[in-house]
Amino acid sequence: MKRPVDNLDMAFGPVGARMLCLLVSAALLISLPLWAPGVVIDVLSVALLYGFLAAAWNIVGGFAGLISVGHAAFFGLGAYGVAVCYVTLGLSPYLGIVVGVAAAAGAACLLGIISFWLPFAGYNFLLLTLAFAELLRAVFRTLGTFGGSDGIIFPFAPGIATLQFRSSVPYYFIALSMVVGVVGLTWLIRNSAFGLRLEAIRDDEGSALASGMPTARIKLKALAVSAALTAFGGAFYATMFSFITPDHVFSLDFSVAMITAALIGGRGTVWGPVVGGVLVWSLTELLVRLPLGSGVGANLSVILYGLALIIIVQRLPKGVVPTLVGEKVRGRFEGGTVLRRYLRRRNSALISVDDQVAEREAIPSMAQGGQGRSR
Repeated sequence: MKRPVDNLDMAFGPVGARMLCLLVSAALLISLPLWAPGVVIDVLSVALLYGFLAAAWNIVGGFAGLISVGHAAFFGLGAYGVAVCYVTLGLSPYLGIVVGVAAAAGAACLLGIISFWLPFAGYNFLLLTLAFAELLRAVFRTLGTFGGSDGIIFPFAPGIATLQFRSSVPYYFIALSMVVGVVGLTWLIRNSAFGLRLEAIRDDEGSALASGMPTARIKLKALAVSAALTAFGGAFYATMFSFITPDHVFSLDFSVAMITAALIGGRGTVWGPVVGGVLVWSLTELLVRLPLGSGVGANLSVILYGLALIIIVQRLPKGVVPTLVGEKVRGRFEGGTVLRRYLRRRNSALISVDDQVAEREAIPSMAQGGQGRSR
């Protein structure tokens, strides 16, 4: 059975098909606010944010194979970094973004040191991240400096300086830019030596460690990058909704949403988590907006959401992107062919160098052999 992308390859060639798909997608996304209803822009703004968060989690959970259920801790640190700097201290929210990202990266380094240099691998790492998120939620609920359990409300002052807008269109374009950036970063990671090491650790960490690879340091770097990106998403969330509470931004729901989106879209792929995040949030909003009424109707929307996720997981076990697009085409879009060519050139270069070394070593030995025979 041929897929539509296979027909595009036959008509335009592999490179032309990729360029055509990217240009059409870019044109649709950029022009969407001109012809789509406002409610669609509202939903997509948040859906793109969820795709961004899923892609951030994928760097650790997809490439490195570390299942973290505490990424809400980094999300909350990013949100509170903006809130405290802007509301409590009266500073610029841009400075708050830097503070939140730095705090999340520092917390990730602390968690990594505890996890990767001490016996906290596997399920112990999962429980450690969960406990860390719950600990931060309790701390921020207790400290009145950060608003306590009531949270922090942002004063509404529209403008680029405060990152607050009356329309959802600016938020849409900011979220779209964030998604483009995280997809580009994920592509670079996947097609780099760092990404290869992460996949080696995910597939067989024991063999990677036996080969001399500094696995703990590599996992720490991946966790820090993932935490910084997640905190950036939390900062954007805080400016978009202008209200945060510790029970909300540090809740397990955000961590579960990131994991669910990455698994449904395609864990360990470049585009999969973004597609999964957009799909999961859009499905959630669609079911919530159904005219089912309150009470039983509201619970019915949650049941329908769970059934839809079960069907997606059963019918598409590898994820939406790998199953519908195919591994061959996905490899082209995600740089698989580029990576293979790079490794092939590198291996051929190493082989040629080895041959030259062998020839140089063989010349003296042949000369010595000739001398011995002449004697």
